[in-house]
Order: sequence, then structure tokens, then C-alpha cells
Amino acid sequence: MSYGQLASHASMVFDEVRNRAYLEAMQALIGPETVVLDLGAGIGVLGLLAAKAGARHVYCVEPSPVARHIRPLAEANGVGDRVTAIQSRIEDVVLPEQVDLIVSVFTGNLLFTEGLLPSLYAARDRHLKPGGRLLPDRARLMLQAVDASGGYGDVVARFRSPSLGIDYSHLVDVAAAHPNYMRRDKPAPSPLSAPACAVELDFTSTTQADVAFEGSVPGIATGSADALVGWIEVRLGDRWLSTAPDAEDVHWSPALLPFGTPIEVAEGQAVDVGFRYLDDDRLHWSIGVGDDLRRQSTMLHNPDLLIDMQLSAAGCTAPLREEGEVVAEVLAGIRAGEDNRALAARLATTWPRRFPNAASAMKEVGKLAARYRRHPARRE
Repeated sequence: MSYGQLASHASMVFDEVRNRAYLEAMQALIGPETVVLDLGAGIGVLGLLAAKAGARHVYCVEPSPVARHIRPLAEANGVGDRVTAIQSRIEDVVLPEQVDLIVSVFTGNLLFTEGLLPSLYAARDRHLKPGGRLLPDRARLMLQAVDASGGYGDVVARFRSPSLGIDYSHLVDVAAAHPNYMRRDKPAPSPLSAPACAVELDFTSTTQADVAFEGSVPGIATGSADALVGWIEVRLGDRWLSTAPDAEDVHWSPALLPFGTPIEVAEGQAVDVGFRYLDDDRLHWSIGVGDDLRRQSTMLHNPDLLIDMQLSAAGCTAPLREEGEVVAEVLAGIRAGEDNRALAARLATTWPRRFPNAASAMKEVGKLAARYRRHPARRE
């Protein structure tokens, strides 16, 4: 998901269930001398609530351009003198003081997805006072075997049936190789096993950014399990906020992890559940009953992933593609102090087939210049 546009933040801004849970937890922790860091602030929802709750000062750190909305919102809400907006990655920020409280929404739909936890740990280690607090300070990833055929079976099942005489069944496992985030307007999956806690993290001390889990839970109903459902539970003060399918609706969604072929589960039978997260391209999940086993992975969804892994290996010395050469040329010119027009002219001369005219070269230079040139109004 891209968070660079205001529209992508609307569901978070107006998620009153989640935001009220954060607010109530903050009200119990914030006093007149409390300094708060709103990490990954978006347009500053939690930071503004912290300021309204009486914090002495709030630092809202957000890397995307929507950070430009924080300052006018703070002024419009009467807290402009106590809110500082910083458009930057937290890893590049130097705050003028350490903070008493870090609030964040870095757990994603499956705790590790989006790869944001390392940034939370960096903020904790660099900016939190000794004895400072985190919201959330703990989180769990939960998994449950389900029959999803009632509301979500078409995600995979449609590939089992021909369309206009074309057999697409070869793609069933590929179709099942991607998490599907559940919508509350569809029937909830039917639970077939007890929930399993794949991991519980203490954000005050952990550095864990991936997970490998295998466990066994009892079957609670008889049926065909065609997916796992994954959800998170985060601790906000003395309350646990859950995104389980039967919990109150919030911006975070439970994730459906499908299988190409269902597996039969009986009530009282042991159900083996597995989950492994390395990054969003290498997410693995499994279910087993006795000797019957189903495995699935997002790696099936990306035919180029093996090539990507080879190119990113430690010993790789492969040369740059033409696209990389273009980027390197432009960045070298920027470092040397050339203006955009001169850089575009050189691109058009060096790669005439890629840039057949000055306008196409200027478009590429403009895109790279906007991304990499330093601007005095932007916090780097």
C-alpha cells in the first residue's frame, strides 16, 4: 500500500474504535511534562490526540508527503505550539530530546508484514528515555484453521473451473499463494481449530523481525479446512485490541491464508499449524492432520523471485541493467552539481533508444531529481 496520498489514510483517520483505544491508553500515561513520539504518524492522528491529552510536546515523524498536513492540522486544533512535524524516516531523525512515550501502528495486518518493526526498535533504542513507555508494548500473532468456502472460496475455487473452454486449474496453487485481507461485508470463515499463538513480542526489549512457528492445536469442529486465518492482538495500556474475525471492526484486517487443496479436520483431532515470515515475498504457511500436509508460500506468486534472490546474494557481481545505469548517471550528475537540463541532454545522447527525445529524458531526470535532490523545506 502507498501512504503518500491523503486518501490512503482516511480509513485510519476515522477508525474511531482503534483510535479511541489508543487515546484511552495515552490518557492514562500522559501528564503535563510528557514528551511523545508519534512514529509513522501519517497525518498525525495519534500525535494530535496526545497533544489534546495534555502532552508537553509531540514529535510526529512520517516519511511520506502527507506529513505536510500535520502542521496546519495542529494549528487548526489549537496545539500548534506543542507539535513538531518531521517528514523523514525515523532512522534519519535526530530529536532535540528523548521522549517518555512512543506511539505507533507498526504491526500491520500480520504483525511482521510491511517490515516496519525494525524502525520501531530503532526509535525505541535511540529516542526513548529509560523507563519510557510504548503503545503498543506487546503484540501477538494468532492463527486458526478455517473453512472459508462460504465467503472467500471463490478466491481460489474459480481457477478449478474452466472458462470459455480454457482450463485454469494449473494456477490453483498460484492463486492460493497470496494472503487475502478479509472484509466484514462477507460471511466470516467457520473455525475448525482452536487458535494458535504463533508468537508474542515484548516491544520494550525484542529485536525480532521474523518468525518461524510450528505448533499443534485441537480441532473444534469437523469440516474441510481450506485456509488459515491470521490476526493480531496488541496491548494498549491495560487493554488488548484484537483484529480477530469476530472482533469489533478496525482498520487492521484479519488475513486469509488459503490452500490450493482443502484438508479434512475432525473435532478433537490434532491440527498442526505452521507459519514462517522472512519478508513479504517469502511468507509460508502450512496445515497438517496426521500424515496429510498442505504447504503454501507467497514465493509461488512471484516467478522472478529465484532470480531476485540470486541477484541479491552476498557474492553477486552482476552488472547494472540499463535502468540502473541511468539512475547512476543521474545521481553522479546531481552530486557533481549539474542542472536537470544538462542531465537530460546527456541521457538522450547516451541512450537514444530509451530516450528518443528531450522530453522523455527530462521526464526521467525530473522523477529522479524529485526523489533524490535535497530541498530546504524537507527534513532529510
